[in-house]
Amino acid sequence: MALVAIAANEAAHIAQFIYHHLQMGFSPICIITNNCTDATPAIVDAIASGQRGVMRLNGDAFPTKPKERFFQRDAYSRTLSMLERRFGKAGYGMFLDIDEFWVPLNGTVSIQDYIDSQERPDLIAFNWVLPFTDARTFTLPLGGPVDAVCAMHIKSVWRRDLPRTGLNPHHITSSAIKTQIAASGFPLDDDCNMTTGRPPTPGSAAVIHQMFRSQPEYLAALARGRPIDTLPFKTNRPGYRSTMVASTAAPLKLAHSLMEPWAEGFEAFVEKHKLAEAIQTGRRAVLDRARTALKIYNSMAPDEKATFQTVFQDVDEPRVLADIEFAKSAGLLDGIFKTVRPTPPNPLED
Repeated sequence: MALVAIAANEAAHIAQFIYHHLQMGFSPICIITNNCTDATPAIVDAIASGQRGVMRLNGDAFPTKPKERFFQRDAYSRTLSMLERRFGKAGYGMFLDIDEFWVPLNGTVSIQDYIDSQERPDLIAFNWVLPFTDARTFTLPLGGPVDAVCAMHIKSVWRRDLPRTGLNPHHITSSAIKTQIAASGFPLDDDCNMTTGRPPTPGSAAVIHQMFRSQPEYLAALARGRPIDTLPFKTNRPGYRSTMVASTAAPLKLAHSLMEPWAEGFEAFVEKHKLAEAIQTGRRAVLDRARTALKIYNSMAPDEKATFQTVFQDVDEPRVLADIEFAKSAGLLDGIFKTVRPTPPNPLED
């Protein structure tokens, strides 16, 4: 079950992404690093050197440069071709971003078991679920119970032996697809990027999408920009949790056998691969980027600021600065163990 992801300046989060999907049975996990100025490549290399099934590709060496418009699709295509040469076409594939985490919700505990439980169709689509329980800085995706709301967008797994006529981050296209299902039970739209409606529940499996996280992490992600333009901020976010309605959230039905060992297992994973210092440095960089993002936005002329009004909607500047100081005072930068045990209550929270 091949997993392909692109990572740029993800030192604060890349280890938990790799750890989780190893636990879910994905292998090989191919991380394409590009345009990195932090320790992301070093973290992936450290994991790969002591962990079978993990590899890193240097996206900066690809003919299509990381800042070019079609880098993402080109990188995915090149990586799939490499996997076919090395491992053949058997099995399934999936594209995820570093803030996305596939989870089964039907009692199975691995991607292979899940696909078997669905009678191995050509393609399975999973709705995003957006968590409400990750608003504290550096909350782990599965460090505790997850309350989330289902979204219409999907990510999919697909048979790698299908002849592809196209691909994008959500799915592949192939005239050979005969059996295609969505875990939520909702039909896919014509482009197959989302379901035709918002399911009340994600069904038998989902992709947890930490699109927002804490406000400092949200701003730091905005400040990375997008590879398809030269703007200082991403423009493909609806504001900080602006479209999420808390009353629609529901607990994800995650198996106890998945949840209970997750946090302790991640702590051991960090220790095994000696990642703590690099993650701490990555977290400091996230907080610095958040501060810088506020300064840039506040210094803009009104007409320039209007371009980013939507993505900055519901960002609370005093709360951002308070969260940054709390992250430092609570020790979240001084020891990774703080991330896998209950975070102390933030006295600045409402």
